[in-house]
Amino acid sequence: MQKKREEQEEQEDIIEYETSTMGEILRNARLKQGKTLRSAADELCIRRFYLEAIEGMDFENIPPAPYGTGFIRSYAQYLGLNSERILLSYRKSIGEIDNGTPAEKTETPASPKISHIILGLLGLVLLGGAWIWNSNRTAEQPIETENFENDVVVPEPEIIDESDEQKTESAPVAETSETIAVDETSKTEANTTEETIETPAEEAQETPKEETVSHMQMKLVGPTWVELKQNGKVLISNVYKKGFTYDIPAEGNITVSVGRYYNVEFWLDGQKIKVVTAMHKKNVSLNQYMQKQKRN
Repeated sequence: MQKKREEQEEQEDIIEYETSTMGEILRNARLKQGKTLRSAADELCIRRFYLEAIEGMDFENIPPAPYGTGFIRSYAQYLGLNSERILLSYRKSIGEIDNGTPAEKTETPASPKISHIILGLLGLVLLGGAWIWNSNRTAEQPIETENFENDVVVPEPEIIDESDEQKTESAPVAETSETIAVDETSKTEANTTEETIETPAEEAQETPKEETVSHMQMKLVGPTWVELKQNGKVLISNVYKKGFTYDIPAEGNITVSVGRYYNVEFWLDGQKIKVVTAMHKKNVSLNQYMQKQKRN
């Protein structure tokens, strides 16, 4: 009995699909299940406006594929209907397929256009011409190299007499040895003349002491403002970063002013000295550190 009932229901469904439109099938199924358009729209996340257009067969307001067909398939599955039959009925209604042809025939690829065939043939011709040109070029390349090698003229080796070569090599050596001997004799003569010219009075005199000036350099171990003046003229005045160094001139009246005194170091002849302090950092004279010293 249950099998007969299922077969009867299936036949009724087939008759309904063949005699009714897509919208009527969907609306009748929804009413039988006691569902409203609002509840269906909320569960499917599809606007109620589109569900009303699907049930009313309002093709102008149904979105085009793939959105429209997707809405119809989801709505049919939501109502427990055969979505493929519903879509087949929809395609028949909009004229995509004939009533007697299956849906798969509509998806057959279109025949190629004549313009596409012509463009393809032209591409093949161009590729063939490029291949022929390249093959001819590679075939001619060995011939060119052979001609080039034949045109090269190899110079004949020169025959050098060993005796002549020894003569040419020994001559400069003799000349250089003679010149070296002359230079040495001239130097010795000059030294003897200098020794004879010196008198005992000049040897008794003391050699004068050379005056040397100490070298001072300023280094920054951190950022700070520095101003250096020479005879009242500004040499540098700016905010400098860590690692800045400056060689302080040894002439004239040199004064220095700093901001952060603890970021400034002064080095005199390679030794670090203390110049500026918290209470003594404006217009500090540097001449007292760079006095001229006597050296024997």
